[in-house]
Amino acid sequence: MQENNLPVNEINPPIPEQGGKSPWGKFIKKGLFIVGFIFVCMVIAYLLSQALFATVPIKGPSMEPTLYTNDRVLLFKLSNYRYGDVVVFKSDLIDEDGDNKYLVKRIIGLPGDTVEIKKDSSGEYSVYLNGERLIEDYLDEAEPRAESSMDLITVPEGKFFYLGDHRTQSSDSRTGLLGDIEEIVGRAFLKYHGEDFFNELTPIPRVKA
Repeated sequence: MQENNLPVNEINPPIPEQGGKSPWGKFIKKGLFIVGFIFVCMVIAYLLSQALFATVPIKGPSMEPTLYTNDRVLLFKLSNYRYGDVVVFKSDLIDEDGDNKYLVKRIIGLPGDTVEIKKDSSGEYSVYLNGERLIEDYLDEAEPRAESSMDLITVPEGKFFYLGDHRTQSSDSRTGLLGDIEEIVGRAFLKYHGEDFFNELTPIPRVKA
């Protein structure tokens, strides 16, 4: 019998991989990545919310009918303040614990503005800003806009003139106190009543300049 001298290529059998990765490992790794990503996003969102927003409860009648006791306001901390904005700020008034009081009032005058309270053509007291009588649609029509006159003042740099919307129940800049712009916590842009955020949720519109 003739011998076959053709070369033979030997093929070694495949060697099974040692420690092969399970598909569950990839799944777990991806899941951990997603959870970590969500956690980081939540932390960033929380930090941003703390930096940009604050919630403050309302006590007292000085801002009625805009705000009532047990209302809560949502403040935007980064804002260019202007006439008519409702703001929360640290005042020079001291409470019973010896701490500065935080007030919620409406900005009437900013640095360089002149503010005066005097009788208008109807004989009623009105607020005049830079010589122009203010049309204060945010006030209760049944309540007086002011009870007495106030000499013209010019708001100094870094300060603002503030009034409460319920003029007969508000202690404000008519007493000679001015607010410090640097002490403003933020501008109120939403309000709700009680603990439930969606209870009577209402925007607080900015007054047209």
